[in-house]
Amino acid sequence: MSVLDLQYNFASLSLRELLEARDAYHFHLLSKANVVGTAVGYYLIRKEEPWPTKTGEGKKPKTKLKTPRTLFNSEVRDYSWPCVLAFVRKWATDEEFGPNGQYDPSLILPKTLYMPDGRAIPVCTVEVGDFHHSLIDPFVEGPRPSFPLGGGCPIIVERQGERRIATAGCLVTDGNTTFALTARHVSGEPGQEVRSMLREGETRVGVSSGRSLTRLPFSEVYPEYPGRRSYAALDVGLIEIDELSDWTSNTYALPPLGQLADVHEGNLSLRLIDQPVVGYGAASGLIRGSLKALFYRHRSVGGFDYIADFLIAPGEGAQTRPGDSGMVWHLDGIPNARENGDIPLSQRDLRPLAVEWGGQILGDATRSATFAVATSLSTVCRQLGVELVTDVGRGVSGYWGRTGHYSIAALAIGHIRHPKLKKLMEANASILSFDLKEIEKKGFDASVGKLSAADKFVPLADVPDEIWKKLPKKSGGAPAGATRPVASVAATDRSIPRTTPTSTSPTHRTARTCAICAALNRRRS
Repeated sequence: MSVLDLQYNFASLSLRELLEARDAYHFHLLSKANVVGTAVGYYLIRKEEPWPTKTGEGKKPKTKLKTPRTLFNSEVRDYSWPCVLAFVRKWATDEEFGPNGQYDPSLILPKTLYMPDGRAIPVCTVEVGDFHHSLIDPFVEGPRPSFPLGGGCPIIVERQGERRIATAGCLVTDGNTTFALTARHVSGEPGQEVRSMLREGETRVGVSSGRSLTRLPFSEVYPEYPGRRSYAALDVGLIEIDELSDWTSNTYALPPLGQLADVHEGNLSLRLIDQPVVGYGAASGLIRGSLKALFYRHRSVGGFDYIADFLIAPGEGAQTRPGDSGMVWHLDGIPNARENGDIPLSQRDLRPLAVEWGGQILGDATRSATFAVATSLSTVCRQLGVELVTDVGRGVSGYWGRTGHYSIAALAIGHIRHPKLKKLMEANASILSFDLKEIEKKGFDASVGKLSAADKFVPLADVPDEIWKKLPKKSGGAPAGATRPVASVAATDRSIPRTTPTSTSPTHRTARTCAICAALNRRRS
């Protein structure tokens, strides 16, 4: 090749250039055989393909596989280049296009899109099977919190004789009224009563405000990006809640809400691809995933495309299900988040990123999975004229474990009505839990873990996890998931003084725990 010949540096392509190419070739791409959707991202490499050993070998491998490339058998590698992703219903080989093939040669997907100014944009073909939409579900499953309400709680609406389910994503405010954000296809018309499901059963939580978004011209949402004859799919609605004191700004099972992940044309890039995200849905519970592609075109009606900001691939464990619409996906912002998967949620920098409004089942001949489609939360807030609320009821985190156990214990003392029992509990408050201000401090969860690891006294509210489950069986330890009987050690003193334990051995701590519990049980009876 001559030094004067035109060469293409795919690695330098920007997100805007990818969107320009897709927009220019929009109708051309959709007219090709089996194409059902497009997105932008990084070129996917089949996992069975060998890693390159020489410069340029990744772009032109020695042996090229012809097996279908799918979302399950391929991956993004560090030499993957920016591209337009073309999703096809069925993989077709080159031999299937021609006089003796199934398709006309003109229907073959191009491998490169050439722009008028000389730029070239690669196209990555991916088999995804037939699309299946997933929006609502008549069932709500999984663990349910008691008050306060927060992100992850079910949103239930009865309309036209049908029970519709979604998830409360987060709290937002216009400066005057605080709302719970959820999916528009469930929130309904103004004044529609909205209920939620708690441990105690269903309860009214508010009414639909009527403020919602369904779609907006893509050029209005992202004025710096090309997007002719395209809509940004939004599908979000606001619930005007009855009592602000019944809510927390936190999300159930996650740490206290972090700072909004503000997404706009100035900072949105392909670096988001493969970044881990986590959320909590009313139907599925805790869900992990990763950002698979950006600006996913998922359908076309009347010549206009509908585009979702994010296509989210499921991780290990639960997948998103009907009833999760409205949940907020949180971007994991810790350095090297993909390589540090063993760090607990309580220590991760989770920032609210996107609102899920639906899902699509994508797959191949051997398997399928539900991918979430979501819209940027910062875009939603901007278009609705609201701001994310982060400071309501932060003393009671939706995160269970150490933070949740100690928060509930500290608050429960103040709600005791029996005067003698309340006096007893207040006198032993420091033995039972921590002060709420201490619980709110960053690093609280880790500090309790250090106490336990150092065999120091741990307040009793989380002793089953911190002590009993860690004791050897011969010393009275309980297997994981088991609960030790409270009355296994008899209490000899009916009044428990507020004193500091003289011993820090595990056996002493277990006995003292049971003694206090037994004493409290006798007081109640």
